[in-house]
Amino acid sequence: MSEQSTPLLEVRDLSVSFGGVRAVDGASWALHAGQTLAIVGESGSGKSVSAMSVLRLLPTPPATYDHGEIRFARQGDGAPTDLLRASERDLRRVRGGEIAMIFQEPMTSLNPVYSIGDQLVEAIRLHRDVRKGEARDIAASSLETVGISGAGDRLRAYPHEFSGGMRQRVMIAMALACRPRVLLADEPTTALDVTIQAQILDLIARLRDEEGLGVLLITHDLGVVAEQADVVCVMYGGRIVEVASVTELFARPLHPYTSGLLACIPKVHERQTRLVTIGETVADSEAFVVRSDQMGEARAWWPRHEAPDGVVVSDAPAGDSALVEVAPGHWVRVWRTGEAAESEHRFPRLSFRRPRATGSREAS
Repeated sequence: MSEQSTPLLEVRDLSVSFGGVRAVDGASWALHAGQTLAIVGESGSGKSVSAMSVLRLLPTPPATYDHGEIRFARQGDGAPTDLLRASERDLRRVRGGEIAMIFQEPMTSLNPVYSIGDQLVEAIRLHRDVRKGEARDIAASSLETVGISGAGDRLRAYPHEFSGGMRQRVMIAMALACRPRVLLADEPTTALDVTIQAQILDLIARLRDEEGLGVLLITHDLGVVAEQADVVCVMYGGRIVEVASVTELFARPLHPYTSGLLACIPKVHERQTRLVTIGETVADSEAFVVRSDQMGEARAWWPRHEAPDGVVVSDAPAGDSALVEVAPGHWVRVWRTGEAAESEHRFPRLSFRRPRATGSREAS
């Protein structure tokens, strides 16, 4: 898989505001077939807003799509479709059909007054030209695919009769029953026990490899990222501050905020009296320096920090920021001053895919 291959989904310079407050500011990333792209960052960094913007699921108002492009390579079409400017009719064909989404809380996504079967059949018939009986067979097969036994009887059950893990499996079955090309998974294992988490993540990974899905994974769990992701985007304050392959990011994080996230992970082989906090990481502006052989030294981007008296201040240098490739396939957001201003600004379209356990896929 080459870095120049055409992505399934490409977000360019996306900015989203709520009442004049920027929740996502100039986000850019690309997702390829058979690849898992993880977006990580603390709560409020813009991860879920970015994912929901792909299908324009944010109510407007209060949300405003200020600028950017979301290019989706639709099946059989020539030029990619810009979903930010697509008509509602075209979006309805894409939502749940070519691009599916798994939300954080399945109980709020499933209608409590309709059976599981009715909801699955409705989604299938909306996007596939099949009769009701055939749609019901597809629904039962989808439940079996996600590991729900007795699928025929389970179609008559209601959401409250399922456990949290089973409801999440139903959401995955609904998302995959229409044979999407892209799966947006927003915290798909939230509030589930570790055994069910592993089963659901393994299921998504297996379907990604078998069906060639592009998977956008949003999570706080860096352990999940290490196991499942191919490429990682780190978001901070609404902006992407670092993009790299998962192996490169964990081995050599360059943005201080990324280093802070990794430092928050408890380590079983080290005795620690307390964990590092994000507040400690971003408070030291002198630590926000990126050094690389390719770029030299530059100031890393950060929005602000809180002074001891509680006043929010910023020591940001003058000028704009940009994602700069500081090593092959490794981008970091720095202020465009000094040597950083002379660096060529390239759009991160890393199509890396690490070898799977079966050895059937190879990284470029």
